[in-house]
Amino acid sequence: PRYAHIALAILITAILVTALSSACILPFGRDFRTMETPRVGTRLRVGMAACIAALPCLLDGVQIVVASGVLFALDPDEEWHLALRAAIVGAFQIGQIVSVLFWPRVADGLGRKAALQIAAAGQLVALIVMAMYPHNLWVLIGGRVVSGIFFGQMVSALYISENTPDKLRGFAVSYVERFVNLGSLIGFCVFFWWSVRTIWTVFAWLAGVNFVLICFLPEVVARAMPVDTAPEAIPTVLTSGVKRGIFIACMLGFFQQSSGEEALFGWATHVADEAGLARPLIFGVILAFITLLCNIFASLVFDSFGRRTLLIGGMFAMGICWALAASLLMLDVGPIPSLAFVLLLEVFYATSIGPGFLVVASEVLPDYMRASGLGYALFVSRVTACIMVLTFEFLTVTLTMPGTFFILAVIMVCGSAFAFLYVPETRGKSFKRIQKILEAEEMEESKDVEEQEEEEQKESGRKSEA
Repeated sequence: PRYAHIALAILITAILVTALSSACILPFGRDFRTMETPRVGTRLRVGMAACIAALPCLLDGVQIVVASGVLFALDPDEEWHLALRAAIVGAFQIGQIVSVLFWPRVADGLGRKAALQIAAAGQLVALIVMAMYPHNLWVLIGGRVVSGIFFGQMVSALYISENTPDKLRGFAVSYVERFVNLGSLIGFCVFFWWSVRTIWTVFAWLAGVNFVLICFLPEVVARAMPVDTAPEAIPTVLTSGVKRGIFIACMLGFFQQSSGEEALFGWATHVADEAGLARPLIFGVILAFITLLCNIFASLVFDSFGRRTLLIGGMFAMGICWALAASLLMLDVGPIPSLAFVLLLEVFYATSIGPGFLVVASEVLPDYMRASGLGYALFVSRVTACIMVLTFEFLTVTLTMPGTFFILAVIMVCGSAFAFLYVPETRGKSFKRIQKILEAEEMEESKDVEEQEEEEQKESGRKSEA
């Protein structure tokens, strides 16, 4: 009961902080006179639309972590087969892989609002079935697959990014990650009070509320292409800048999920138990709460410090945290120091690559390729997440927990180097300006290569003359 009260206090605090910070999408100390007029009515409607459009992501966050609690409730002694446990945890990511194959076409063909409604309806149906058969493992796996197919992160990011002023885009799109984190916290907390059937029933009601609220969103013409551009004017061959943008978006999706963050949430109780913590479930609650607070802070500063700086510093710091957590586990100094660095890792994740992936990915893609390009990036992200979640427990068994952490540390250092070499600064720039920057960087690189080749030819000529 004492830990249930702690979880309730943490949850209430998180909801209040999220609600209060949502008001900050309005002025927040900035001069709106220099900003372009939002495409969705008044500034108040922009803020309201951002919150409502991100609501399906709340259930995404619940599904990411709820499997950890279900396993802890139904299989506390870890007697089930390793493959079955992996299938339960990874079913949601498998559904997400399927979804990114058709969501871009749905979003472009039917519009962003209709796509959001379809996502909310799919989540509602899946949760109703799971509430009817709460202890059937095949229904659990199938329901999580369907929930993954109708996940809302891609469509929500599209709707928000295309209908927010340039100078507030980073803050608004970060609502997607913020609601995912809030859903993760709720998903951990509910196991302190409710049975599995009650949990699915409550979330089914929440999905119904999501669907109703999305129906009140304004109908907005998606910016699949500029309004003054005829269809035949859309380029049939992708320019170097567009290819570079797709490459950056896909690589950021890979590094976001290869950081191990989603696997950590899915296996939070397992990680805490292996580290020797007596109350594994409370670790998940603290993990989700810290991530949410840091994400809220990041959304307020993401448009101030710049995307590139946060990505480089954040991923490098994450690598350091993984390495230190692994070292402390090897030294066997107890669960608290090593898990403390895992929590610190979440601080850097939630203030860098966590919200930064969708923000930067939606900015480096041109209007006519944003849905498709974001679909490619999310496909890479979901495949990576699925592999990480399905293999995480296997890796901790074969390579040990410290060995797995060291591998993740190396990946994060590589991600920091990638951001330093390839990711441009997009803060406060229009989509058109960002494309010009990508084209210019590609031309500059080509010019440098040509100059180097000319220098080599001159050098070889001088040698042959000699």
